[in-house]
Amino acid sequence: MEAWEEASCRAIFGGHHSPVRSLALNPANTLLVAGCADGVVGVWDVPRRRPLSRLRAHAGAVTAVVLSDQLLFSGSADLTVRVWTLDHLHIQHLATLSSHGSPVHALGLSRDRMLLMGATATSTAVALWDVAQVRARAPTPIS
Repeated sequence: MEAWEEASCRAIFGGHHSPVRSLALNPANTLLVAGCADGVVGVWDVPRRRPLSRLRAHAGAVTAVVLSDQLLFSGSADLTVRVWTLDHLHIQHLATLSSHGSPVHALGLSRDRMLLMGATATSTAVALWDVAQVRARAPTPIS
């Protein structure tokens, strides 16, 4: 996987064990996420150019990834969208959303990052999920 700046390669983030199928950067361009054919999601610290995590995220290829401020959404050929809480030190599975019986083909976020959009490989419809409702499932920190 490569990052380009004016036609010259700025960095290479390697070390994946299967082909990369999807990519996303967080809004601050500090985290890079790669969805791979083996069901793994790799998370990279962009400024430090080092891996942060390899998640065994799905049973099928990860065909779509998108990042919100502290949420990672991954879509897969295994018919699911998984939601993860994300920061530099801890990544935790939050929820699994159904793709209604078809492999996930694409994911996107609304401009205000309040709606998650999903499309499947065989459907002519687009599913919408309320990000605030999904975020509300997050466990309450113990103080």
